[in-house]
Amino acid sequence: MFLWCNEDTPFIWGQIIRTLTNLPYPQKIRGDFDLYQDILPADAFARFQQYLETHPSMNVSQLKKVMFAFAERFALPDVMDEVIDAPNWTDTLIEKLTIIYDKDIEAITRIPKTQLLLP
Repeated sequence: MFLWCNEDTPFIWGQIIRTLTNLPYPQKIRGDFDLYQDILPADAFARFQQYLETHPSMNVSQLKKVMFAFAERFALPDVMDEVIDAPNWTDTLIEKLTIIYDKDIEAITRIPKTQLLLP
């Protein structure tokens, strides 16, 4: 069984598709960066695509580093950090829930026959 964290999806969408369809990297697929495109302004995404074209032999690890670097530098405001607007939810509560979430993800990685897809 393959699982992933929704917040990672823009960075691993191509990996998800390849894993579920058993296609090896660097097999080109349509839509590989569709969700990643949504977190960058159009000009930054065009620069990202140009970078990929000029560095065609990157491995998966290198690709992820490039994606995170572009996102860190160019991501659209408020896209990378979700604003939680829930009544009575304090920063402390959100921090506690985040810790619980991280522990749950860690526990999931130990479930037999389960693979967590990571960026």
